[in-house]
Amino acid sequence: MPIGGVTIVRIHEKDTDTEEITNNVVATQSANITLVLGTSPVMVTGPEEMEDLERITGSLLINIGTPMVASVGGMRKAGYYTNAFRKPHVFDPLGVGPARRKFV
Repeated sequence: MPIGGVTIVRIHEKDTDTEEITNNVVATQSANITLVLGTSPVMVTGPEEMEDLERITGSLLINIGTPMVASVGGMRKAGYYTNAFRKPHVFDPLGVGPARRKFV
């Protein structure tokens, strides 16, 4: 099934969850899109959970459009462990303004 010029057949071949750390503005939309694509969203932001969570999820989405200070630590750890476990990830910085860059 082509979406945005990309074929997403592989998502349906695996039973996987996607860790999503998003801003509050798009959390519901991101989760709904993930469900439509055939995987389950896991919306956790606590840094203390990231190592275990990244072991069991299949991929990571980080959207930092309007980052909350409380979720930045989770974003960093999720990114670190996703890279360490060589899992696919998407980093979406769209919407981050100059005043917010001090948090990331």
